[in-house]
Formats: sequence, structure tokens, C-alpha cells
Amino acid sequence: MAGNSPLPTPTRYGTVPYPTKTPHRRPYRYPTATPTVRAPLYPELVRIDGAPLRKVIGDQQSSTLYAYTYSGWLYRSPDDGATWALVTSKPAVDDFVMSSADPNVLYAGAGRDCSDASLPAQPMYRSLDGGLTWQRLPAGDNLRPLLAHPGDPAQAFAAGCDGPYLTIDGGLSWTARPDTSPDALWETYRVVDMALLASPEDTPPDASTWGALVVGAISEDGSGALVFTNDVGLNWVRLTPNVYPASWGMNAVTAALGRQGLLAFAEPRTVWQTANYGINWQISSKGLEAVAQSDVAGGVYGLNDLLYHPADTLYLATVRGLYTKPFSGQVWSKVVGARYENTHITGLVFTLSTPNQIWLNTTDGVYLHQVR
Repeated sequence: MAGNSPLPTPTRYGTVPYPTKTPHRRPYRYPTATPTVRAPLYPELVRIDGAPLRKVIGDQQSSTLYAYTYSGWLYRSPDDGATWALVTSKPAVDDFVMSSADPNVLYAGAGRDCSDASLPAQPMYRSLDGGLTWQRLPAGDNLRPLLAHPGDPAQAFAAGCDGPYLTIDGGLSWTARPDTSPDALWETYRVVDMALLASPEDTPPDASTWGALVVGAISEDGSGALVFTNDVGLNWVRLTPNVYPASWGMNAVTAALGRQGLLAFAEPRTVWQTANYGINWQISSKGLEAVAQSDVAGGVYGLNDLLYHPADTLYLATVRGLYTKPFSGQVWSKVVGARYENTHITGLVFTLSTPNQIWLNTTDGVYLHQVR
């Protein structure tokens, strides 16, 4: 990959300015006033033909979006949500991963509960017609689709209980991508999320290469790790330092397409970010006192999803609204003045073709946030 940031190696870790050496025992500090970013009031949840949406699914490199209503109907938009058409009123699945190379190709599967191997096999399915019909993929049983290749819909990654798996034939067969280094990461960590990194001259990547990938993972003891591959999973490098205190948990990963080395992930207490593939890390929790996990019992906390926006801005979905900050900034600001100001936001969907809007999946339904 071209660029000024060196590719990561297993030993190039910088100092992590973690706020304390004993994060679970630190005294609770009452939150200070959170900076706010005002957003326009939206009168209603997003609706199609009067029906409120439950969830929107998309890929940032495609203008095609899918949406489920609360009645279970599946819709599709070819133009970033400007117009919608009904796919089916009886979809066979309620979640999936799409390929930006061909938005008709979808992969669905819940994966197995890794804590109980005695449970029945969880099936994986593929659709070649945009969710109208689905075919079971027996080789993908117990795998959860993570990411489809943006240049080749036949290639995709999925998560198993023993690490990542790759298909190059549309899910008809899957190959484990173990960590064969002495770290043997996938013997300790379970895959949570995956994001694509692409070099500027390769956006979107062509059909023969994935560029680089990063994986967010969590271990049985609750510690998290960000792991990198530059060769489709043949080799893995841990980017987060293997020191105490390590990241606590792993909720979501985001990366800047075309901006080498810019990565970030959310864990229950804070957000970690790097501009050089993990050589140096910065953490930011100022402004998140009301939504980040603390030592106070009985509180409701949650940093649920994280998005890098091309305006060099991070957006964070939380249990009580949307937060944002410049990538290089130190303080998170809450978006206020919108219906979703204190709503539990579960996910963020964004497309490069319409960068001025972000779809918010919430426990109330779907809202549309306008980026200023």
C-alpha cells in the first residue's frame, strides 16, 4: 500500500495515554457539562408509505440501501433513500451483509452462540436477487457474515467461534484464516467487527484485492484487541498494545477509506483512535460521562457504534443520543435539538454518494441525521 504511514509490525507499539492504571477502581468524577452540537428538529421517524422503518442496512461504497419496517416488510432504495420499492412482504431473514459490487448479493446468518457448542447449527443464507429469495449455504453453518468484498460479490468474510473465515465462491465453501504466529490470537479472541482499509489509488478495490482489513475482537476475560491483516488473513498483527490496562471490551470498529492508518474503535468506557496503524494511540472519553461505562452501579451506559466521516469527523451512537468530534479533537459533543437527542441509537449507516446524511437505527425506529 502507498502512503507515508508504515505498515504495522508486531513490535511497533507506542505509549498509550490511558487515564489511570486502575480503571476499575478509580474514584467516580461527576460529569461536567457536555458540549453540544445543535441539529434541526425532525418531525417524525423515517417512513415508507406511512410505515415507520425499524432498520436500515447499507454499505458506504454503494448508493443502494435496504430497510425493514416494523411489519417486517423489506424495501430497497437505489438512490440513497430518495425513493423506495418493496422487495417482499415476507422476507426470510431480518439482517444481512450486502456487497457494494453487486447490491443484489446478500449474506445472512446469526452465527453460533460460542458459549454453548451443544446448540443446533445456525444456518447461513445467500440471496442473489436482493432479498427476494434465499439459498442456504451449508458450508457456512454457524458463521456470521461480516464484510463483503467491495469489488467482487463472491468474496466475503465471516466470523466463527475460532476466528475469521473467507469465501471466494459466494459462500459455497469457507476457509479458516487462523493466526499461525506465536500469539495465536484466534485461540484467545472472538471476532466482533471488521472494517476495510483501502489505499487512495485503490478505492474501491478491484476484484483481485481486498487492500487491508482490521478486525475488532474480544477475549473471554473481557479485554479487546484490534487486529490487522494486509494479505486477506494469511497473517495477522495485533495493533493494540498487549499491556495492562488494555482496551476493555470491543463494540465497534471504523476506518477511513483512502486515509491510510486512520482507525478507531469503541469500547464500553471510551474510544480509541490511531492515525498510524496503532504505532501511537489516543483515547477520548471527555464529554461521554453520561453514556460511557463508569464505576457507578445501576447506570445505563453504551457506546454502540462508531463511524468515520470523510469530513475527518467521528460519529458515535450511544444509549442516549448521537455524539461527534473531529478525529484530532479531544472532546465529544452531543447532538441536540433533534427528536433522537436522548434516544438509544444502535447503529449508524452512511454512504459516500450522499455524505450529508447519516441513517440512525434506534430502538424507536430510524432517523435521518443531516451533516452540516
